[in-house]
Amino acid sequence: SRLARFGSAPAGPQAGTTSKLRGDLALALGSPSTAIRWYQNAISRLYPAFIDPVVRSSPKQFTNAFSYIYLFDAIIAKAEAFHRLYETGHAIADAEAELDAYTSAFGLLSYTSQTYDSDEARLFLEQSRYRVHGRPIAMAFDLFRQTGRKDYLETAYRFDQSAKASVLAFNEMQNARVQPNDPLLRQERALRADITRLSLMAARRADTTGQAERGRQITDREIALGNVRAAMGKKYRQPAAEIPPTSKLQALLDHHTALLSYHLDEGTLTVFVVTATTFNGTRQPLPPTFRPDLVSLVSSLHGAAGPLHDSAANARLYRLLIGNHGLASYKRLVLIPDDELLYIPFEALWDGEKFVVEKASVQYQYSTVLLEKETGDLENGRTVSFAPFARSGTPDFARLPFSRDEAASTGGPVLSDSSATKEAFLRTVGSYDIIHLATHAVASDSNDQLSFIAFARGRSTADSANLLYAPEIANLSLRDNKLIILSACETGGGRLVKGEGLMSLSRAFAYAGCPDIVTSLWKADDEATAFLGQAFHSYLRKGQTVDDALASAKRDYLASPRIHPRKKSPAYWAHLVYIGNYQPQNRHAVLPWLPALAGLLILGIFVAARVRRRSKAPQAPL
Repeated sequence: SRLARFGSAPAGPQAGTTSKLRGDLALALGSPSTAIRWYQNAISRLYPAFIDPVVRSSPKQFTNAFSYIYLFDAIIAKAEAFHRLYETGHAIADAEAELDAYTSAFGLLSYTSQTYDSDEARLFLEQSRYRVHGRPIAMAFDLFRQTGRKDYLETAYRFDQSAKASVLAFNEMQNARVQPNDPLLRQERALRADITRLSLMAARRADTTGQAERGRQITDREIALGNVRAAMGKKYRQPAAEIPPTSKLQALLDHHTALLSYHLDEGTLTVFVVTATTFNGTRQPLPPTFRPDLVSLVSSLHGAAGPLHDSAANARLYRLLIGNHGLASYKRLVLIPDDELLYIPFEALWDGEKFVVEKASVQYQYSTVLLEKETGDLENGRTVSFAPFARSGTPDFARLPFSRDEAASTGGPVLSDSSATKEAFLRTVGSYDIIHLATHAVASDSNDQLSFIAFARGRSTADSANLLYAPEIANLSLRDNKLIILSACETGGGRLVKGEGLMSLSRAFAYAGCPDIVTSLWKADDEATAFLGQAFHSYLRKGQTVDDALASAKRDYLASPRIHPRKKSPAYWAHLVYIGNYQPQNRHAVLPWLPALAGLLILGIFVAARVRRRSKAPQAPL
């Protein structure tokens, strides 16, 4: 377990990578113990601040770790070598050393991500984490199965959350810590807006005229932005995002709510289930029908097929994702999907008799790091709505005749047609609690920057002056907004980045600081969407939580005799989903019971009084 016989070669990347290569050779020759010692030697040379020669130890704190890529690879290689030892001898100590090494490697990435100047760079870095994070989850879960110890299940849960939406979590922490009126923040936003403008100009134009000059301008502003962020980093020390322990989640949830986090990895599904009183997990091979069933469901949703199109596939997915986890008594589900599961609305899953939404409300979150208790009151929230295509369309965007009624149902000011411009949105968005957008949107799978929301054309004659692009949304400051409703096509869709999620328009709003978003997963029917929007706002004004209000609106749609049976397919009503914070049931969830309780109390008092009078009355003689 000591390194003395490995000599005292100098520190540095070259010496470290040489030791790492020797470890790789030893591992390939079937000697994991020798490989581990070489890997430990490599770690010490790549990171001289770490001087512990004990091979089961790995760095926990990092400062000035410049050769982080080589260091990360060396620590991961050491973890894999310990796994080889475990497979041979099944010693729990080897498995724990493997988990310790993975914890060290991911800690290194978290430290390094704080020094990066752009989210694109952080996303690139997070791909290194995602590439291997399934291995410690599998190892920790295996130890849980062997020992029954919940701390191993907790470890598996932490590894699962560490690779979910970490860039979004980093940005949220930064937004929360920086003072809104800080001059550095104003400089940062101005530079980001300028970079966005120049990047969109470059992305929209196929010609090369002026491209070199725009590239130079972008580079200059990126350098300036890096300097500003460095200054902000010194002023606001940025701790790593903390994954809440499951005990904290349990304290957050009421007794009617279950939280499920899913992890897909190499043909295996892992599900963590947290309730107010329990924490459990399952891990099983994916059935051969999983991906065909998933494709079938998504295709039927996007194609507006019948309500029970391929119901066998839907029912199999229901059992796998919901039904097998003992959740029949829970009325609220908080879901954290993974990878391809992000494309499906779980409320549309079918148990053979009912859809999930008919039994429980459903909400989604990117990671438990971002899940908080929502304390805002939306019942009396100030609302503004936009319906730019209510009376007429354009060559690019069709008329949405039902959007006017949908917008009017919100109870606040309505900007429709020519008044619903991009300029009006940017001018008013910060003045309202709830923003409702009943319009068109386009999600780009190939270039995230080109996803947009469409408004009416204002005074500007510039190309795309009526389009609000995802980077422009991300540059907004929406920390004071309580809820964004994106009643438009595809606002929840986009390019899937493993671990981080869908690069969608809804994610751009979350990046801008609004954590609660109702969004659409695919192109929706105008009339059905308007029905849902009107019912949703009605329930919201009655004091229901966002997830309950959306579920109630969908149940009304399914039960309504006005809706043709063909249009009761999930393709018409399941596209709208809620992503955001957990909202405890408020006082209005109890108020409907008060009249009945009061009536029973009065009746009890009346009966008791009559019994007392009778007992005191003189008895008739015999």
